[in-house]
Amino acid sequence: MEDKELLVAEGVVREYLLPRQSLLSSRPRMRALDGVSLRLGKGESFGIVGESGCGKSTLARTVMGLEPPQNGRILFQGEDLYAISPEKLKSLRRGMQMVFQDPYGSLNPRHTIGRSIAEPLSLQENQTAEETSTLVGETLEEVGLEASDASKYPHEFSGGQRQRIALARALITRPAMIVADEPVSALDVSVQAQVLNLMLDLRERHQLAYLFISHDLSIVRHMTENVAVMFAGRIVEQGPTQDLFENPRHPYTRDLLQAVPKPIPGKVRMNRSEPVPFQESDPISENLNGCPYRFRCSEATPICSESPPQLLPLQSHADSKRKSACHASGNQTPTNH
Repeated sequence: MEDKELLVAEGVVREYLLPRQSLLSSRPRMRALDGVSLRLGKGESFGIVGESGCGKSTLARTVMGLEPPQNGRILFQGEDLYAISPEKLKSLRRGMQMVFQDPYGSLNPRHTIGRSIAEPLSLQENQTAEETSTLVGETLEEVGLEASDASKYPHEFSGGQRQRIALARALITRPAMIVADEPVSALDVSVQAQVLNLMLDLRERHQLAYLFISHDLSIVRHMTENVAVMFAGRIVEQGPTQDLFENPRHPYTRDLLQAVPKPIPGKVRMNRSEPVPFQESDPISENLNGCPYRFRCSEATPICSESPPQLLPLQSHADSKRKSACHASGNQTPTNH
């Protein structure tokens, strides 16, 4: 692994058992992650987008070492998270933190925010109470709050302030990577901008790497350098954010972008392209032999039912960072995989 690579996911598979359909039947499996691979460089901001249920949050929990995959591996700073000792994993956790979607549910209402922010420091050895108090105060000021706020409780803060507190808790160990899972979706639009700008400032100040997970394409476009589009547990397209948004190559990516509301000059009404609806009959919970998007894709051909497209570099694109998993992209071999 190159020194620049902070996080590497290789062929990650994560499955869940579903309820039995009958008393004597075996429990079916849903494959939430189906061979996901990605690389996050030091100081890079990498976005993950896709509709609800595509596997974004499962990927976040897996790369944080919270849910072991059935196959594949996760490397953080060159160490396999699921093959090292608990002591080594505890040490690695100082360098990787997570910010959750709900600023209300992520803080213990019975604890002062100073105590909540200091919790990750339990991984730090020989940390005195005075040093902890000083570091908590400095971190609170860094996210735009007062050091004296450490003695207050979560109910005394607004939603935006609570998310700042969540950021302070993530920053307290001075991590190399923060996984942000829908970090502003529960906030008002006006507050979202403040929190996102704060995250950009913190990234520049501390050379943070972000794995930024969101269904909001405009936010991902603003916050990330590279992006991966997920559908049914697979990455279907990947590349530099601006390039991918301006020239999407996978039909699912185009459908996502077309579903974004577009203003009509001189009119109050919005021109909203209809998104492709989720079909309950789509067998995304089964292990498919072909492309999982073929049931909704207007460009599907017979080969889409026979051979699963691989995530490969676009042959017609000068930048090898652009990848697509689509037979129509012209980068797939005609043989079955």
